Amino acid sequence: MLLNPFEVTKAVDFSDDEILDKFVDFPKLTFNAIVNPASPMPQFLVSGKGGGRTHLMRYYSYPIQKRRATRQGSKLLDSINSDGYLGVYMRCSGLNGLRFTGKGIDDEAWQTVFAAYMDIWITENLLNVLCDMQHNGAGWSIEQISNFCAAMNVLLPPATDPDEVRSTTLDFVIESVRGARRDMDRAVNDAAFTRELHVEVYGSPGDLVFGAAASASRHLHGLGSVRFTYLVDEFENLSEAQQMYLNTLIREKQLPCSFMIGSRTPGVRTHKTLSAGEENRKGSEYELIELDNRYREDAGSYGEFCARLALNRLNRLDRSGGIDYVASEAELRAVLGGASGDVDHVQALVSLLAKKSAPHERPHLKRLWDVVYEQSDNESLASQIVTAVAVEENPVIERLRIHRFYQSLRSTSGQPTLEGAREAAAFLPSVGRLSRESKNYVGLWRVDMTAHVYNSIQERMPQQGLDKLIETSGFLPRNFLIILKSIARYVDFAGGEPFVKGSTVDAKAQLAGVADASSWFVSDALPSGPLGNACDIAIRRLGNLLQRARYSDKPNEVGYAAFSIGSGALTEDAQRVLDACVSHELLVEIPNGRSARNYGPRLRKYQLHPMVAPSYSLPTSRRGEMRLVPAAASAVFDAEVPESEYLVVLNAQLATMKAPFSRKRSSKEEPLFDA
Repeated sequence: MLLNPFEVTKAVDFSDDEILDKFVDFPKLTFNAIVNPASPMPQFLVSGKGGGRTHLMRYYSYPIQKRRATRQGSKLLDSINSDGYLGVYMRCSGLNGLRFTGKGIDDEAWQTVFAAYMDIWITENLLNVLCDMQHNGAGWSIEQISNFCAAMNVLLPPATDPDEVRSTTLDFVIESVRGARRDMDRAVNDAAFTRELHVEVYGSPGDLVFGAAASASRHLHGLGSVRFTYLVDEFENLSEAQQMYLNTLIREKQLPCSFMIGSRTPGVRTHKTLSAGEENRKGSEYELIELDNRYREDAGSYGEFCARLALNRLNRLDRSGGIDYVASEAELRAVLGGASGDVDHVQALVSLLAKKSAPHERPHLKRLWDVVYEQSDNESLASQIVTAVAVEENPVIERLRIHRFYQSLRSTSGQPTLEGAREAAAFLPSVGRLSRESKNYVGLWRVDMTAHVYNSIQERMPQQGLDKLIETSGFLPRNFLIILKSIARYVDFAGGEPFVKGSTVDAKAQLAGVADASSWFVSDALPSGPLGNACDIAIRRLGNLLQRARYSDKPNEVGYAAFSIGSGALTEDAQRVLDACVSHELLVEIPNGRSARNYGPRLRKYQLHPMVAPSYSLPTSRRGEMRLVPAAASAVFDAEVPESEYLVVLNAQLATMKAPFSRKRSSKEEPLFDA
């Protein structure tokens, strides 16, 4: 593969043509039913990193509208009228908002200057679009342009020379706005040295933005029925005070304008405005569109969407060399391991275990022998119990029997008996039909016990298949593409040609690709500074706690990947870190939590993000959960909690899962994570 089709995954790195070429619509509902750029109601479009927000907003922007018209053979104005809107796209990251702070100047002055600067900057973006339209067949007459420019001259700051006669050409108006922006840039930058702001501010926030759109709608043919939608992306790069400016425009919006504000989910810091402390309200002043949640609401369509994203990339590969890349979802599934992506774990484990030890010395059997001997001081009994549960040809059944045997120790006061081992073996026969209860037990515990056997020989459990990769993405499409990018690299490095029809991407390459993508995700998601360090400690503590629970002698729950927190307060630092882990997508908060047993309040419930889970050999789907009292949760999420206190609390969490399954454990045991 000369070029990895998944190499570029960020929409900001695409050209306008690539934005159009790589756009894939959401199945069934379509993105136009989720997001409406022609709506008069302002919209906040939020998602986690990699949710597709920037790609979608750029897809609705004027440069892409122009390219769609060209490809469809339509006149530009006809196409824009058919769309019902004109998309003026801009990214807040280009503003360098930090320039508008500090330097010995009070915050109120900066807020006023920032609002004036934004008015000019947004208007300049609109004028650039109008100029490009005129150069690409809009066909506006000299009179129309002159009338528009005359209206704009009234909106612009007055000339320094009272006798100056302003031109009514589009170039003059654009240069006037551009010059005003440059003057403000210079004044803002000079303030670092002069500690003064030499800026004259005219009008109120939005006067220029709304006036420019209204003038274009009134004077330029073909724009009278068009919505002027300002697509403002990367809202998270603005401070709370700076966001208040755009919130003010949303509140005081004037036709024909509307707004679509794009942001990472935690990046919307406020809905307050500059209008006497008023605050915008969802459903009244704006609509909130959470892309991740829309994906979660229709997981089937999200899976189809991800498959289409992959095929869109693969279908654009050069096939002139005779390489036949997959071209359908069915072919993609086949390459990734078939319809289900199942692996024959029993045979794989038999082979791996044979290289490590004799059948009777398998790690899980040795551990069973040690547990029985420690509690009975009887070597003969330990050997008999191991023999009773052993199944040389099926190590998964062995581990299931051991788990069943450990569960039986509750009813025997913790004392192991040969009868208990034989009952476990009879409950899970290696040949013949299973009872309904036994089938349910196997269905419940098979995956975890299989993973346990792999873990006992320092191997990761191979899991493959398109559905598993999509599930791991955690409803963030870019994560799926990054996983495929990593997989393609591994296959290519091994000398293979990934995603060729008839080939197979083996489970090892998929496992390695997922592991790499998981490692990248964690490092990319962490916030910067001390808070990021605290989040890193918290996720490592949590991940290793859940890992220790899943691979314990007797897990109490299936598929540990989630936890709930009992009623009560966490420490202030723990709550701050927990909130940051959620807002930065390291954790997913489960809506509505869960009901507490025997009493009414709902408990807060969270899941380790599916992209984080592979780093700790944990499942990407949510089944069982660990219940943490606030003190235990604080020990996980408060980085200031000493290691010694952390061990006391967390060893208690694992006490009933590790032989001899007591309620108490020593705080002198090994740490639950590498500090």
